[in-house]
Amino acid sequence: MQSDATGAARLARQVSDFADLIVEEQAQAEFADAVSSAEIATREYLARSKGIRINSDTGRPAFETAEQDFESFYSDLETSVAKNLTSNRARDRVSEQLKLMRENAQADVRSIARGHQIDDIVTRTSASVDRYVAAGEYDAARLALQNQKAHFSPQNMQRISDYIDSAQSGALHDQAINDVMAQHAEAMRQGQSAEFIRNFRASNHFEDEETRKLASKMLAQNREYQAEQDELDTEFKAQEARALQARLYVVDERIDRGDPSVMGDIEEMLAAGDITAATASDKRRRLERALEDNRAVTDGYAILSAGGILDPKNKHHRRLVDNELAVIVQEGGGIDQPETR
Repeated sequence: MQSDATGAARLARQVSDFADLIVEEQAQAEFADAVSSAEIATREYLARSKGIRINSDTGRPAFETAEQDFESFYSDLETSVAKNLTSNRARDRVSEQLKLMRENAQADVRSIARGHQIDDIVTRTSASVDRYVAAGEYDAARLALQNQKAHFSPQNMQRISDYIDSAQSGALHDQAINDVMAQHAEAMRQGQSAEFIRNFRASNHFEDEETRKLASKMLAQNREYQAEQDELDTEFKAQEARALQARLYVVDERIDRGDPSVMGDIEEMLAAGDITAATASDKRRRLERALEDNRAVTDGYAILSAGGILDPKNKHHRRLVDNELAVIVQEGGGIDQPETR
C-alpha cells in the first residue's frame, strides 16, 4: 500500500508537471502571437504617422494631437489583443511586454511629431519670407528668417538669405532702370530724347552691354512716340479741316441769306489764316451782292405797301414775286387749289 501510494503521488506530480507544461506552451504561443501582432500594428501606425500632417477629425496639425492620438490607438490595441488571450499567465506577460513597447513607441511618436512641427515652421516661415520679398520688405524677410533660424539647416538658411539678397539687389536694379526710362520719357515729351541718350551713354552706372540695350530701347521708344505724334497730328489736322469746312459752309449759307453779321466771321477767318485774302475778297463781294439784293427786295415791298406797281423788267422785283408765289403755293396746298389760284 505504501508502494502504491508512492507511485500514485509520483503519477500525480507527473500529471501536474505535464499540465503546467501544456499551460506554459499555450501561454507562450499566445504571447508570441499577441506580441507579433502588436509590433506589426505599432510599426504600421508609426509609418502612417510620418505621412499624416493634418488630423482628419479635428482639422488641426497632426503634431498637436500626436501623443493623444497614439494613446488612443494603443489603448484600443491592448483591448483588442487581450480578447484573444485564454490564460492569465499569457495576459500578464503580454501586458508587461505591451507596456514596454508603448514606452519605446512614445519616443518615436514624439520624434515624428517634432519633425512635423519643424516642417510646419519652416514652411510657414518660407511663405512669410516670400510675401515680404514680393512686397519689397526685405528687412522684414530677414527678421522672419532669423527668428526661426534654429529650425533651418545651415544650407537652407544660406539659400534663403541669398534669395532675399538677390531679390533686393534685383529690385534696386529694376528701380534704377525704371527711373532712367521715366526720365527719358519726360525728356522725349520735351523733344530732348537725343540729348538725353547721349548723356546717358556718357555717364551711368550700368554695365556696357546693359547700357547699349537701354539706349536702344530709348531710341525705339522715341521712334514709337514720334510715330504716335505724327498720327495724332494727322488726325488733328483732319479734324481741323472738317471743322473748317463745316464753318465755311455755315458762312456761305449766311452770305447767301445776306446776313451782314457774317462779315466779322470773314475777317476773323482771314486773320487766323483759315482762308486766303482772295477767298475773303470773293466772300465779301458775294455778301455785298446779297445785301444789295435784299435791299432791292425790301424796296419792292415798300412799293407794294405804298400801292405802287412792280417793274417786271427788274430782276429784284421778279425775285420778290417768285418768292411770294412759292410761299402761297406751299401754304395753299398746290397750284391746283382754288385758294391758291
